[in-house]
Amino acid sequence: MAVMRAIVFLNPEMPLHLGHVGWGYEYKPGIFRYGAIEIVNSVLSKPGSDNAYFSETAPLHTALKNMGTGNHGGSGFQYMSYKIFNVPHSDFMVADKASTARKPRGYLITANNCMDATYDVIVAFAKGDKNILPWPSTHWAPNWWFGDIKAAEHTLPKR
Repeated sequence: MAVMRAIVFLNPEMPLHLGHVGWGYEYKPGIFRYGAIEIVNSVLSKPGSDNAYFSETAPLHTALKNMGTGNHGGSGFQYMSYKIFNVPHSDFMVADKASTARKPRGYLITANNCMDATYDVIVAFAKGDKNILPWPSTHWAPNWWFGDIKAAEHTLPKR
């Protein structure tokens, strides 16, 4: 089986310059599922309420363009950078379930937030390998968490 890749997307300015993150994982070679929870104008969305969850599938270049321009099914957040890295042992079906499970869970800025969701989806994709990403509980702001991901940072296209 081919080594697949995962992506973490970052908007370093939202909210309050603490950062906002989203996820991506390779569904089949060159094709990615990507998404996030992008609640706006609130720090709380009760379970069952809209948390602006989205998940889409596209070739890598399209996923990068859509996340950079905000042309996706979320609240239109524009991400500025991303990190892409190999995942030696992956299972997209487990990641699909972890991603879909985020939709009805609401949103709380201190838990069940964008960083928790991204971590859970990528760890599920990595067959439970919790060392694939930094632990969110020790990185309380997405910008710091993203900075500690062991991969090169790339700028997203804006057009």
